[in-house]
Amino acid sequence: MKKILAFILFLCLCATICACNNNQNDEQPQLPEMKTEIVGEWKALGADASADFNADGSGTLSEDGEREITWKYDPDSDCYVVTDTVEKNATFRMENDMEFLSIGNTEYCRAKDHQKGMQWLQKKRMDDIQNYTSAMNKVKLNTAYQITENVFITFTEISNMDNEGILTAKYSVTNYRQDPIVEPLCAQMSVRCYVEGNPSVCTLIDTMQLDFPIEPRETLEGSVILFDFSMVQQADNDEYGNVIGAVCLNMYGSQYYFDLSEYYS
Repeated sequence: MKKILAFILFLCLCATICACNNNQNDEQPQLPEMKTEIVGEWKALGADASADFNADGSGTLSEDGEREITWKYDPDSDCYVVTDTVEKNATFRMENDMEFLSIGNTEYCRAKDHQKGMQWLQKKRMDDIQNYTSAMNKVKLNTAYQITENVFITFTEISNMDNEGILTAKYSVTNYRQDPIVEPLCAQMSVRCYVEGNPSVCTLIDTMQLDFPIEPRETLEGSVILFDFSMVQQADNDEYGNVIGAVCLNMYGSQYYFDLSEYYS
């Protein structure tokens, strides 16, 4: 009888120990899994930069010269933190069966898919400009547009001056008023464009100012600069040397645009 009781007590003791161990295991915090989906070589889209991430959390980043970096995954923000001299957030995503990595303001794709990635970027930029100008009318040469009350402007020639990146428009303005125009005629002008070497969109706001005075029933000819390529970052390579963008004019409550891609190729 004593042996039976001793055996029962032994079984109870074993069950208690097992239960304690299970509770301890349940209470242990679960460490976040280390994501390694960004490991490998990456190349920037629209900029001269590259990145290489190793599985041990080290790597290199080449933007303004090659630098050693460290990286880690932050589960709280669901992004990666890339550190050289400063910390930068890096976000990984899949789109159209391609892998993309955004580091700061620069978009990267896998180095092996760079050509395909540039085609994707080209289309994305063209779609953006198309959406931007969708409610505007494209300027046609030798067509009169009203710039203010009873005053009309006709653009007669658009040229990239001496191929130096300065887009100039020749025009004629006709005054149909009974009184002369003695103050400058102005139209709000804005530019939205993408250029090789700059991963971000470039936006400029300016004013188109025309020559004056103009007597009643008189037509005055002149020229105006629409866009100066030196005001935006130029490319270090010719992979995509074109400018994708538009110069937009707000004249007498209506919006018009010039397609920059027609003049920079």
